[in-house]
Amino acid sequence: SALIKPSAATERTASIYRFAVLVPAGKTATLQVITEKPLASTFGLFDGDLDQIAVYADQADIPDATRSALARIVTQRRHLHNLSDQAAAADAHVAGIGREQDRIRRNMAALDRTAPLYKRYVTELDAQETQIDTLRASAQRLRTEADAARTALRAEAEGLEIVP
Repeated sequence: SALIKPSAATERTASIYRFAVLVPAGKTATLQVITEKPLASTFGLFDGDLDQIAVYADQADIPDATRSALARIVTQRRHLHNLSDQAAAADAHVAGIGREQDRIRRNMAALDRTAPLYKRYVTELDAQETQIDTLRASAQRLRTEADAARTALRAEAEGLEIVP
């Protein structure tokens, strides 16, 4: 809970606030203390801000089981993002090779087929095609892993009950 009034406590433990109040002998005093505690907090486990979930998971005032479950969700989402980023990088590399191949083919069109440079270009295109095949297979494998990670994340989240 958050302390609203007074603005600061003399001392704070994990579960209580302590206040010092000067009271003359034989007299009584009253100290009004106002705290606020959110009744509910909502965030999307799949598409919500990952940093917000991580911060919430690090809070000391939530149950250990909830903290652990949210930490697993954060780890799984980071893994999923990593897989998707790697697949996108492989796709971008394939596109870059495709642009390079277009340049080589334009150059080849101006060369005699018996020229040494033409033969070098043929060898280079062959190597690039092998690289494209490898990159496409890698991107597909990464997308398959990302799909499996997404399914695991959904299963984890569907079975999760978060209690404040």
